[in-house]
Amino acid sequence: MARLIADIKTQIGNAYISQPEIQTLYGFNQGYVAQGFNVIFSKVSMESLLFYAFAFAVWSFEMILDIFKTEIQEKVDSSYIANSAWWHAQAMAFQKGIGLVMNTTTFIFGYQTIDITKQIIKRVAVRQNVDGVCKVQLFVATETGGEISALLAEDKNLFEAYASVIKPAGVLIQVISGNGDIVDFSITVDYNPLVMDSTGKLIIGTNYPVIDSLTDFITKLNDVDFGGNLNITKIMDAIQLVDGVVDVSVTDFKINGVEKQTWGTFESTNGWFKLGVITPTYQPHIV
Repeated sequence: MARLIADIKTQIGNAYISQPEIQTLYGFNQGYVAQGFNVIFSKVSMESLLFYAFAFAVWSFEMILDIFKTEIQEKVDSSYIANSAWWHAQAMAFQKGIGLVMNTTTFIFGYQTIDITKQIIKRVAVRQNVDGVCKVQLFVATETGGEISALLAEDKNLFEAYASVIKPAGVLIQVISGNGDIVDFSITVDYNPLVMDSTGKLIIGTNYPVIDSLTDFITKLNDVDFGGNLNITKIMDAIQLVDGVVDVSVTDFKINGVEKQTWGTFESTNGWFKLGVITPTYQPHIV
């Protein structure tokens, strides 16, 4: 952003009188110089007028640079790179029942107006899949009654049509929206009997913190890292932080009813997980 002419003049003027040769020429001492160029020289002095003219020239040049910068920024903004962040933003911007309009300058499709009540996509994950050919996979979900859910078949078809219009030429896309993978846990919890009882309820309170911790973990995973992976170690770490828990281990783990190993990381089929049956076994442990 261009500086003010007065500021430019002050800066170059103060730099001018700070030179030892100039101070000797004018007979300035340090105390006099400390007052600044604008105090030492009057506005109608030859020095002040010359420095003003030079400051005006510098200001004009900076104004030209500002205009050039704006033009470059507009050019950059009118372009786009279809990376994961771009796909995520475009998916979230989808408006059910609203047509797209092409910008004849940028040749990019978009909406004339934004109506957030029409934006039904609430979760998006973007993956690049290389399976013979490279394609972009869009995992999307909506919300029903405040809970994450798969798109209805008709809404998925609409979104696929939208994605096919906005996508760069030659890019293969696959839209995926389905139910969350149901995960069942059997866990053994060593607990402090001074804090928690044999059912997993806190002695002081009415909640069951181990169950709450598992529920919160899955909810946050779907909210914060939709399309992410479920890591068993991170789940045990979360439970380990629960008040009254001394130790915890996963003794049985299933995804959609299929037995899985009780360690490692698991990728979701449709981008999210849904907590199924939790079977806890509580063992007292005196600390």
